[in-house]
Amino acid sequence: MSGSLGEEFVYIRRRDLERLTTEIMQMKEFLPQILNQELVDNVQRLEQAETTLEVKDQDCGHLRARLEAAQTECLKEKQEKLSLLAKLEHLQEQSVQQAEFCTHMGSATCTLLWAVSNREEAVKSILGGVSVGHKN
Repeated sequence: MSGSLGEEFVYIRRRDLERLTTEIMQMKEFLPQILNQELVDNVQRLEQAETTLEVKDQDCGHLRARLEAAQTECLKEKQEKLSLLAKLEHLQEQSVQQAEFCTHMGSATCTLLWAVSNREEAVKSILGGVSVGHKN
């Protein structure tokens, strides 16, 4: 029995035991405060991070809404531009047709004037403003 008794106990000096006891008591007293303060600090940091995340989510939502509005406006302006281009093309086509009409009308008028100018009385009538059927 004496052999097993020596294995279960260790001899230490009383002063070392008192120091260990004091350190253990101090650890028991201060460790919860330290751990609790660290826990409180971690909770505060977590709350700050959550608040920051919420703000960033709101900012993201706001920016997303602005992006959608800008895209909608861009699409609307693109459609207006295409409509204006179609109108411009139509007006250019009408302008070309009117120019061709005026060219043909001018040509026909010149041909008529040339044909009428062969008759002297018709020229006098045109220049004098008198109708061909009446004589002065």
